[in-house]
Amino acid sequence: MWMAGMRQPGLFQRHGVFRRRRSYARRQFRERLFAFLRRNWRVLLAYVAICVVSVIPPSMFLSGYLRGFVHGAMTVAAVAAVGLLFLLYTGSSRELSGAYGEDNTREVLRVAKRRRHVWGWVDNLEVAATSTTSS
Repeated sequence: MWMAGMRQPGLFQRHGVFRRRRSYARRQFRERLFAFLRRNWRVLLAYVAICVVSVIPPSMFLSGYLRGFVHGAMTVAAVAAVGLLFLLYTGSSRELSGAYGEDNTREVLRVAKRRRHVWGWVDNLEVAATSTTSS
């Protein structure tokens, strides 16, 4: 049990608020995503407008749950298309794979510690603005 004033592992303080430390690959991925959205917001806004206009004709002939299904399917398709466009355009699939790998390694080490195969481990050892995964 953590008492007041004690620092929990994996937390750091920024602007007076404790936040959970994120992995290097996840931070890089998020930074690239936001940069992509800021750089291409006009094109993405036009794409969303085209999606909205293209869903209006089917909506006029449908009613009830089917209309909601079409709206939901179009929304999911639009968000997935933007995500796929981001991955293909920026080449950020490596950062995404790195984030998945770090999460998987962390989970495996957590199970190994519970089974007492290891004593402990270090997450996200960053050296010169790059990440060294747990080993």
